[in-house]
Amino acid sequence: AVVSTQSTGWAAIAALYALSVASLHGFAIKNQQRPNPNSTVLLMLPAILLAGVLGVIFSFGVTVYGVARAISLQESITDVSSHYILAVWGFLALKWSFYLFQQSRHYLTNFHADSEDATPFVVQEILPEEEDIS
Repeated sequence: AVVSTQSTGWAAIAALYALSVASLHGFAIKNQQRPNPNSTVLLMLPAILLAGVLGVIFSFGVTVYGVARAISLQESITDVSSHYILAVWGFLALKWSFYLFQQSRHYLTNFHADSEDATPFVVQEILPEEEDIS
């Protein structure tokens, strides 16, 4: 019963990471179509990057734990309440969290490369250029 609860939790975490990847990609495409990209997604990219890194670390740990625990208890692979199911959901969360990390890093470096002096951790206001009246 405990293993199925843990598996359900990691299934929900994997789904949240998959939803985050889809949302990030949608926001990035929408932001590229704007003439002056100034979006809150750009502000959130460092936090999204951190969420991806933490997800990779914890999901890897859960995957290794699930496989090691199933082997040590000599559980059957076909048993639906075994630790192998936990390992599978941990691996899926690992996959989506790594993809979230990869995509957020990609969008962060593209944003940094597109702006001359903008850094990804500091958002600068876009002010209209002053006209020379002389």
